[in-house]
Amino acid sequence: WVIGTFLYLIHLGFGYYYLHRLRSSNLGEVEENWQEMFDYIKEKLQVRRFIGLYESALIQTPMMIGLFKTIILMPLGLMNQLSVKEVEAILAHEIAHFQRNDYIFNFCQLLIESIFYYHPAIWWISNKIRIERENCCDDVALKICNNQLLYAKSLLYILQKHPVHQNQVV
Repeated sequence: WVIGTFLYLIHLGFGYYYLHRLRSSNLGEVEENWQEMFDYIKEKLQVRRFIGLYESALIQTPMMIGLFKTIILMPLGLMNQLSVKEVEAILAHEIAHFQRNDYIFNFCQLLIESIFYYHPAIWWISNKIRIERENCCDDVALKICNNQLLYAKSLLYILQKHPVHQNQVV
């Protein structure tokens, strides 16, 4: 058990290193109009803390990273390939992760998975939690964009351009 937990914690450490690398390299400022939209969505969702918005050439899907200095990363050029309303929905989804404190719960979930790596119920529950976390953020995004078809099209576009692997944590 100790060896398995140690190996999973090392894996978690490499994940942290990867996130640190994402945060510190190849980040691009977003255009002013996207930043204004981002601030408007934050205000609409009553998020007062600072969240940075950047583009990154190192990622393929939008993501939120950071416990204390939170940033949202968008794949380089993605915002120019989607409509304004589609980008608004995607940003609302990512801000919803922050609003719901998903970054804290995800970290705790990863620690629990590392300690109880051998138990199939942990992996099953963990997968269900991830799915429900995404569903909750989808609901927030749908409230903001108010168009289910538009939101579905934007998600489909992202998945077609950059398929997400089943075990990828976003």
